[in-house]
Amino acid sequence: MQPGGKMEAGERPERCLIRELSEELQIHIGEDDVHLIGNHCALAANEPNALVEATLFAICCDQDITVSAEIAEAKWVDPNAPITVELAPLTRHIVLPLTNVTN
Repeated sequence: MQPGGKMEAGERPERCLIRELSEELQIHIGEDDVHLIGNHCALAANEPNALVEATLFAICCDQDITVSAEIAEAKWVDPNAPITVELAPLTRHIVLPLTNVTN
């Protein structure tokens, strides 16, 4: 699953991303670091027959991550290597193809 979460009342998607990355991965970025990819929908990873709607962003960041909040672990996946871990449908079917990789 991608880091992120639900927007608070009146919160813009970019601000939500910045807040969630700070809370979940201890990454601190500004709005100039955030680049909209688009809105996407996929099957939810842990809720049968449910859909997740996501606004996806790209960021450039050279900070180390530290998992916190409700995040139990983080793994880096090389999109150019065979995928050997279970991935959420949004990641497998939307995010990875955006990297121009066919896994």
